Amino acid sequence: MNVQEEPGHWSAFWLQTPTMGNPIGNPGKAGTEIDVLEYLRRRGDVVQHTLHWNGYGEPHESLGKKVEVEGFAKGWHTVGLHWTPESYTFYVDGKKTWQTNKGISRRPEYMILSLEVGEWAGDISEADLPDHFYVDHVRVYKKASMDESP
Repeated sequence: MNVQEEPGHWSAFWLQTPTMGNPIGNPGKAGTEIDVLEYLRRRGDVVQHTLHWNGYGEPHESLGKKVEVEGFAKGWHTVGLHWTPESYTFYVDGKKTWQTNKGISRRPEYMILSLEVGEWAGDISEADLPDHFYVDHVRVYKKASMDESP
């Protein structure tokens, strides 16, 4: 991926499921929003990995990590997630950046590549548009032994 250069929007590579939060208290059965990577220009070379489960209302839970990746603001980068029944392991440019065993989904999830506008990323009126978020390719592998049942 090659991320945006302007403030006011953020690029994201994430996984989602239509059953997230249903039922509350069981992310394995309900699914988890898995933010493989989010990037805000105002943070320079810092990327963010985040998990969200138990819906988006009052019972919502999340856990994440911000990681500085030297040179991330420029050029092309590879981002990865190794998702097993026991853990999520996140990678940037082949280096492990975070691992956790929280909020493990056992649901099928769909992939989203997005460039979103919102206050979290700053003031979009300060951006010199148009801007870009380029993705050269996506590869998905599934181990034959991965248990898909909730």
